[in-house]
Amino acid sequence: MLLVRYSEIMLKSRMTRVILGRMLERNIRVALGRRRLKVGRDGGLFYIETEDEQECADRLRKVFGVAYISVCEVVPAEVEGIAKKCVEIGREFRSGSSFAIRARRVGEHPFSSTEICVETGRRMLEELRNRKLKVDLEEPDEEVFVYVRERRAFISRGRVKAYGGMPIGSQGKVVAMINNRNSYLAAWMMMRRGCELIAVFSTKRGEGLAEKLMEWHIGRDMGMHDLRKKHAKLDGKRLLMEAGRIARESGALGVVSGGSVCSDKKLEEIKKLDDVAEVPVYRPLAMLEVEMVVA
Repeated sequence: MLLVRYSEIMLKSRMTRVILGRMLERNIRVALGRRRLKVGRDGGLFYIETEDEQECADRLRKVFGVAYISVCEVVPAEVEGIAKKCVEIGREFRSGSSFAIRARRVGEHPFSSTEICVETGRRMLEELRNRKLKVDLEEPDEEVFVYVRERRAFISRGRVKAYGGMPIGSQGKVVAMINNRNSYLAAWMMMRRGCELIAVFSTKRGEGLAEKLMEWHIGRDMGMHDLRKKHAKLDGKRLLMEAGRIARESGALGVVSGGSVCSDKKLEEIKKLDDVAEVPVYRPLAMLEVEMVVA
């Protein structure tokens, strides 16, 4: 069983949550392809039943909108059963390592989240005393997550952090000029905010970067425009003009650039350059320091 958590979507209004949740579910299904699986949704979670748990978890990391993925075992929502399963997981811990139990509940139960943590931790220390485990709630070597919802408890050893954001397709379409690492990063950041991309490139390197972006563009077909077919060589200004033209013809909401404000490029110069596009130009990296972009 996979437990897939999304976070930012839960901050929206009820109707918006429904719409974005459906978009995210569609993108999840696309990411997992033709595998036999069962997908359920409840609150801010997706429950996915599949035989290829680890492979599916790896693929879901690239689905924007997903915050965390956990490979879980399911037991009845009883403290005894939860503690027993956690002890089994603890047997796999390295001798002398530290651990923490993170519990959360939804619904009415005859026990609290704190009681789950205390009793489970006590049982693990007692039954695994020969492994010399210790509790560390601040910086543990191992974490066991317990999520109790109604009659079931989902238990996982750790969880995989994904990239969050919004589902692709939720924020409209933009044209991204892809020619170097910075433009790749800018396009990736717009995708993470839910934008669908049309990639425009004029070099072999740009084509390679655009193809890498396709690995993240899950749930929608990504448009590709190779300007080498029409132009032997394009400078930055001409590339922006072509990107603007494609944006207008495709109904996109603007153009994405990897440019930033630095010592040799002032805001006034950027505005003059952006005017040739005749559509809004988005610069996600604009105010980041060079060190932050390189990192």
